[in-house]
Amino acid sequence: MLPLEAWLERCWLDLSAGEGGRRLLTPAQALWAWRKAVEPDIESSLLESRDLAAAARASWITLLRHGGATQDLEFTAITQDQRRFARWAQGAEQSLQLHGWIDPALLPAAIAERADRLQGRARLLFAGFVQPPPALLALATALVRAGCTAEVAADPRPVAAAQQHVAQHPEAELEALLDWVLLRLGAQPRSLLGIVMPDLATRRSAVERAFAAALQPGVGLPGGLERDRLFDFAGGPPLASLEIVGDALACLETAAGRLDGAALSRLLRSPYLGLPEEAEARARFDVALRRKGLYALPIREWARRAAAAACPAIAAGLAGSAALAEVSVSLGASTWASRFGELLRVWGWPGTRPLASDEFQAAGRFREALGQFAALEQVAPALSQAAARDELARACAAPFQPERGDAPVLVYDHHEAPGLALDGLWVSGLTASAWPRAPAPDPFLPLALQRRLGLPDASAAACQEAALSVTSAWLAAAPQVVFSWPQRQDDAEESPSRLLPAGLLECRPPPRPATLARRLFASSQRLPLADDFAPALVPAQARGGTRMVELQAQCPFRAFAELRLAARALEEPGPGVDRRLRGTLLHDALERVWDELRCSEALQALDAESRAALVQRCVRAVLEPRLPAHCGPRARALEAAWQVAAVTALLEVDATREPFSVEDVEAELQRTLAGVPMTLRIDRIDRVGDARVLIDYKTGKSSLAQWRGARPDAPQLPLYAVLAGGPVAAIAFATVSARAARYRALGVAAAAVPGLLEAERFALTEAEDKGFSWAEIRQRWGALLAQLAAQFRDGVADVDPKRPQTCRLCHLETLCRVERHAAEDAEAVDADA
Repeated sequence: MLPLEAWLERCWLDLSAGEGGRRLLTPAQALWAWRKAVEPDIESSLLESRDLAAAARASWITLLRHGGATQDLEFTAITQDQRRFARWAQGAEQSLQLHGWIDPALLPAAIAERADRLQGRARLLFAGFVQPPPALLALATALVRAGCTAEVAADPRPVAAAQQHVAQHPEAELEALLDWVLLRLGAQPRSLLGIVMPDLATRRSAVERAFAAALQPGVGLPGGLERDRLFDFAGGPPLASLEIVGDALACLETAAGRLDGAALSRLLRSPYLGLPEEAEARARFDVALRRKGLYALPIREWARRAAAAACPAIAAGLAGSAALAEVSVSLGASTWASRFGELLRVWGWPGTRPLASDEFQAAGRFREALGQFAALEQVAPALSQAAARDELARACAAPFQPERGDAPVLVYDHHEAPGLALDGLWVSGLTASAWPRAPAPDPFLPLALQRRLGLPDASAAACQEAALSVTSAWLAAAPQVVFSWPQRQDDAEESPSRLLPAGLLECRPPPRPATLARRLFASSQRLPLADDFAPALVPAQARGGTRMVELQAQCPFRAFAELRLAARALEEPGPGVDRRLRGTLLHDALERVWDELRCSEALQALDAESRAALVQRCVRAVLEPRLPAHCGPRARALEAAWQVAAVTALLEVDATREPFSVEDVEAELQRTLAGVPMTLRIDRIDRVGDARVLIDYKTGKSSLAQWRGARPDAPQLPLYAVLAGGPVAAIAFATVSARAARYRALGVAAAAVPGLLEAERFALTEAEDKGFSWAEIRQRWGALLAQLAAQFRDGVADVDPKRPQTCRLCHLETLCRVERHAAEDAEAVDADA
């Protein structure tokens, strides 16, 4: 038993052996003849030559399969695209004839011409074709005339006991489908069931997770990929989307000459490259380059840094990529394939650890793709390195489905006949808008020719005839068939397909048992849960700062996870200057400025030219040693201009203030709050007469509302006001940007800060409580902040975000499962209702 294409290829190889006949091309090789044919018209097309050639060849195959020929296009082509297609088809066929090649699409006709040489072969049966194409029927007829025994198996008549299921929406349809599968497998474990899901491509991941959860939950556990699957999906994701193959292609892409930090991070984290002994050093190198914000550097520079970071295997791979990047000549595909293979060997791909079955098969399929790419040398001209990598990447775009044994549940990805004798079949999505399919004529083939040849998508009548044939095949495929459809889909009302048999009984499979979580929430009795407390900190371990108080206010679990478990998000390198580095540079520049000035009188004494020179000198002093190496001259100039504009904007506001002196900049304080030693750093302390003003620089948004409530969003300045000691008259945000600067302050009028809100007018709580004096506000802040520090000290780690928006900027959802908590709470409310 062979697929039709494999049988045709075998016959052709037998017939042409020893004759020196036309050489059979692979589909990838055959595409090159079409690429050469379409090249004269590629400038007028929005597609690349390969994509245009692939579309044109697909139309040509459709024409041949349905009994047409290129000559039929001469008098029927009407549109400009159809006339171009006729010219392309003639050019491609002439190229094949000239070089002595044969396209796989021409095999049925070529074998039919030599049918007499196949006499004496075993009896041939062509089976599984709902609507046998005319080319196949012509081949079978030629074989019979030549004395062979060949026939096309007819589909049996409908014998199934058909039912229908009406679902409210596609998700409910999927749930009912899974209930039916479990019911059938429970009754007959050795059953072979088929599922037809026309929208599988758009929601494949979600459907596969649902099947795994219902049929085989252990698939998601360690080692689950090694188990035989109870379900198998048609098609598959692109080969390149699998991690082991994607990493191999990423290695080859490094030979382009430059590499950005994100791509290098992927290579450092890959389990398929280098040596396992380097794992820790590679992880540290990855974290370091993320923190530095490195973006794009030459490959040899990356190799040098990898070697310095104790990653010799990665350094060797980068050095090999750098050497290949220097090859600028065009070479044959087989030569490039050899060099690509050697580069992957230098990188250590696919690693030294034993591969899982899926990984092993994917690596083998990639090697096959590399071999198919090498075979292009027989038909393709010399390629540049970039073109060679692109051709290999396109070869890896084909779907890949690993073999996992004989699964009892087969899932098809569009409305088609299964071609197998099944014990049960469920066909979903049978709405009037989806079945029969809407006509979709081929744009390259004249419509009159398509209708004359009977192409199934050429007209509404042809689509209906094809759908009737497939529906009959469904009814003949299994003793029990269920047709289902959703009443509502994509916010639109749906009706059932008119092709469904009349009088169908309703199929209502019993629902699966509820999960443990659902059963617990549906129960009137709740299980007692332990408090979310971590071990309390001993005095020697207790350390804190403004970050600790800020995170504890946002969510206690986040403070625990980040500060005690070190579950911090990895930095994401990007182009330009990282925003955190920008803020640090601004702080350093302002520190230098006020180290020189020390008071507002000195600032006001400077003329515009002297002030500009001071700012530029201070900015230049902090930028030159701190900007990362990847920042080029243009990026450096842009950053310098931003820093100069931002510092100048704040100095212009300070020049208009009442006289003040700068008591300290970047002042570090050691204090204790609720028994937790605290290290604080205040950006600037101004003195206005006898009053002290604590200032915090901000390059983002700021608001006095961030100091409100028992869990303030920005507790830094309230914490400074409580712990700084001495008379503090006000706290202030100095919001700085290249366009403008302004103060937002809270305190007493004597502080004389622009934008000051007097304490009595400040709403201390979300309930808009006002009328508190500055001393009372500081006293209440002290109690609230001490409570937060004590909670952290005592191990309070509840998943308790301050508001729903708090979780949007948090990276810990996989640990705290806050979305799952919210969903379960909603289920509990529904159950109680």
